[in-house]
Amino acid sequence: DITYDLSNTGKTPVVQPRRGKEELVGNGYSILPATDLAPERCNGLNAGVLYHRANQFGFIEVEANYFLNQLEDMIRYQADMIPSMARYANFGTVRTKGAEIEFKGDVAPFLYIYGNATYQDLRDRRKHENGSSAENPTYGKRMPNIPYILGNFGIELHKENIFGGKNQNSRLLFDAQYVHEYFYDFEMSKYQDRKIPTSFTIDLGFEHSFFNESITLTFKVKNL
Repeated sequence: DITYDLSNTGKTPVVQPRRGKEELVGNGYSILPATDLAPERCNGLNAGVLYHRANQFGFIEVEANYFLNQLEDMIRYQADMIPSMARYANFGTVRTKGAEIEFKGDVAPFLYIYGNATYQDLRDRRKHENGSSAENPTYGKRMPNIPYILGNFGIELHKENIFGGKNQNSRLLFDAQYVHEYFYDFEMSKYQDRKIPTSFTIDLGFEHSFFNESITLTFKVKNL
């Protein structure tokens, strides 16, 4: 299982494998126990710059980050020889490098925008198959089932007391998310067709709050 957040938080984090006790003991019906699982070990570098400036409407912020790490004994969820069963296993060495950039800020009294994009390149660095001296055919290949280009963009229009009254605030929200296509398994041929297709979704929402945001009513249409 791979989880990643493309919500309207204005941030696109690096993809991380899901964690939980299922990794070791399974769940009793679809995930087998893996009691010999070793912990992951990672050496990495993260470097970033952040520009923040206040303006008459609020603030403007631009951030850029670069990351590089080598993960040993990566834990990966994979199918088992038993049909319909799977287990967590130590895959081996994986190198990750990439960058992300983000912009967000108040550009008008009524307008807030944000956008971000992430590129992450995860590569198999095992020179030999696990437990074997045979050459690894996927050495240097991009890790499958993990998106490598993703991002989102959003606009918020807001105004106080648009319907009259006091201590009320209305917001019109537009959020778009993009994930580029990626392979379900290692890319061994350009003719492979087991791909997770490119995804581009748009969400539209409206919020209205009362009593200084003590009560908020929200209407949202996902994947418009």
